[in-house]
Amino acid sequence: MNITNENIKAGFEDMFSRTKTAAENISRKGSKHLSLSRKNVEYLDAKSKAGKAYLKYGQLMYLKESGQEVNAEELDVLYSEITAYRERMQVLESEISAAKEEIENDAKDFGKEIVEASKDVTEVFKKQASEVVKNAKEAFKYPPSKTDSCE
Repeated sequence: MNITNENIKAGFEDMFSRTKTAAENISRKGSKHLSLSRKNVEYLDAKSKAGKAYLKYGQLMYLKESGQEVNAEELDVLYSEITAYRERMQVLESEISAAKEEIENDAKDFGKEIVEASKDVTEVFKKQASEVVKNAKEAFKYPPSKTDSCE
């Protein structure tokens, strides 16, 4: 393997290609993290609203049990809201869990890609360094052979 401008150019093109691919992967991973964050915020919002509905429902039930008159329609509406929030929270919990698992798997795969790319680059550098050393030894052979002398 001779080190030429073409070899160096090809090496840089390969490095830039890998860098571009890595940047695209990081961008995709960033959008997955953003989506996960949005789902977490939506989950916390539903949980907060459910908590408020539970509180109001509990207050009305207490008043009812203590003998005061309570609007039954309001109880039914709160019950429906609580049910809807709980269902939405369950859906979000499963989506969040799946997204976390996907992100973890992506991170493992990305780590493997980095290790493989590092091995590839290391091998290329080793080959190039070996060629440079070999060429240097040949260029500075001592003592020169009889065919190399200037007689």
